[in-house]
Amino acid sequence: IGHSGRTVVNGNVYQKRGGSEFHNYPFQPFCPLPLPENCGTYDCPERGLQDLLASLKAGDFLYNQYYDSWGIAAKAKGSNDGKSFTPKLNSNGDWVDSFTNGGAARVFDTMQPYYSTNLAGMFRQPLCYDVRFDNDRNGDPDLGSPNNQCPGGGPGKSKSSDPILSGYEHCEAQGNVLVIQEYNNACPDDTGSGGYITVAFKDPVDITSVAMVDIDEDTVNKIKFIYASGNPKTEDTDETGDNGLWKKSFDEKNVKAIEVYYPGSGSLSGINYIPRVCEPFPNPPPPPTPTMSPTTSPAPTGCADPMAATLTDTTGTALPQGSNPIIVKGTGKNDESVLFDVVQDISGSTIPHIGLSYRDDYSGNIVCDTITDVTAGSTSSYKAGCVGGIAQVDLYVYTGSDFDGEGCAVCSLPTPASSDFRMYEFEIPCDLDCSQPTDSPTSSPTKNPTSGPTSSPTKNPTSGPTTSPT
Repeated sequence: IGHSGRTVVNGNVYQKRGGSEFHNYPFQPFCPLPLPENCGTYDCPERGLQDLLASLKAGDFLYNQYYDSWGIAAKAKGSNDGKSFTPKLNSNGDWVDSFTNGGAARVFDTMQPYYSTNLAGMFRQPLCYDVRFDNDRNGDPDLGSPNNQCPGGGPGKSKSSDPILSGYEHCEAQGNVLVIQEYNNACPDDTGSGGYITVAFKDPVDITSVAMVDIDEDTVNKIKFIYASGNPKTEDTDETGDNGLWKKSFDEKNVKAIEVYYPGSGSLSGINYIPRVCEPFPNPPPPPTPTMSPTTSPAPTGCADPMAATLTDTTGTALPQGSNPIIVKGTGKNDESVLFDVVQDISGSTIPHIGLSYRDDYSGNIVCDTITDVTAGSTSSYKAGCVGGIAQVDLYVYTGSDFDGEGCAVCSLPTPASSDFRMYEFEIPCDLDCSQPTDSPTSSPTKNPTSGPTSSPTKNPTSGPTTSPT
C-alpha cells in the first residue's frame, strides 16, 4: 500500500510479518477516479446550503465551524476589507465598506430585512433598530423576500429606478441567505462594494441549482465552479433588477467549491447539490454568538531554527548533495498544520515546472499546485494540513522544455517515463518544538543591576570621578 494513500484495497489487508507498518489516511485524491463497472451509481438525496442556513439566525457568521459536521464551509472577502471601518455611502446611498469578521459570510434573514415603523412588525429586524434614525436606511429592503408586490405581499422592495425584470419575479420565500457584511455593525446588511463568497464542500458534490437575490441593474455576478480535478469553469448570471430572484439549474459534477463574485450588492440564497458520500445531516450545536469587532486567530508558531523536511522516497535523479528544497518554518494552531517553504536549490538553472502536492489546511483535501519558471534560489511559501501527526509534501520536478501537462497531470508520474522528470516525497512532523530561544538579549535596559560588585579591582581607571568614595 503506498504511504501516500494512493492505493485502495477492496477487501481485507493482513500484516503477517514484522518490519512494516500501516498508516490510515482519508481517501481524498486530488484527481477524480473512474468508478469500476460493478460499483453502480450513488443515490444520495438532494441537499441544500439553505438547510444549514435555516438552522442559524440573523447576524451569525458562517465560516468553517460546521465543516466536519455538515460538510460545508464558507468564506467571504469584501472589496474594501481591511481598508476602513468608517461608514461611507456611494451615489446610490448604499454603504460601501465591508466587514467579514476574519473572512466569514454573514447570515441575513430575508423575512426581517430591516427596521422601520413603516414596516409590519413581523418583518422588522430587531438587530437593525437604531435610536439615531427610524427609517428604511438601517437594513436592506431589496434583500427582503418575497417581494411586496407578490400575492400575499412580503417585506421585499424594489427601487422605482431599478424594478424587477420580467422573468425574475420574486415570490418564493428565500429564508436565510449569505451576504458580505457591509461594515462593523449589529444590523446584518450587504456591502455595496461587492466581493466574493466561497462555499466549499468537504467531499465533492454534484451541483443541481444556484439561487441569488438582488442582482442590480447593469451588473452580473460570476459563478466559478471549482472541480475536484482542479480545473475551474466560470459562468455569468443575469441581471434581475432590484430585489429580483435569479435561480438556475445546473448539472455540474464532482464540484469541490463554488465561488461567487459580486460587483456590487447582493446575496447567495441557495445551492442545491447531491452528495457523492451519503451521510445524514447532523443536529448542529447552537451557533456561536457573533462578535462585533474583528477577532484574532492564534498566530502560527515560528520555528527558532527552520529545519529541512525528511526525504522519504525518490523517483528519477537523486537530489544534489546538500539540497533541501522543503524547509519547515513553523506550526499552525494545535499542531494541525505546518508552514513550509519550497526552495529551488535543486538546479542552478531555471526549472520550467514544479508540481507540489500536499493536504490543504482549510478543506483537508489533497491539492496540486504548479510553480512555473522557477529560478535558482527562489522561494514559495505554503501551509499543509496534518494527518496522524504527519504532513506529506511531494515535489514533481520537470526539467524538460516540452512538458505540456496541466491540472492533475502536474502531480502525477508521466506516461511514458521521462528522463526529464523527478519526484521527491517528504514528510514533516507536526509536533515540532518551535519555541523561540529564551536567552536572546533584552530589548531595553533592565530595571535593576544584573550583577553585583566585581570581586577584584578593574584593570583600568574609571573614565571620571565616582560620586562617592570607593
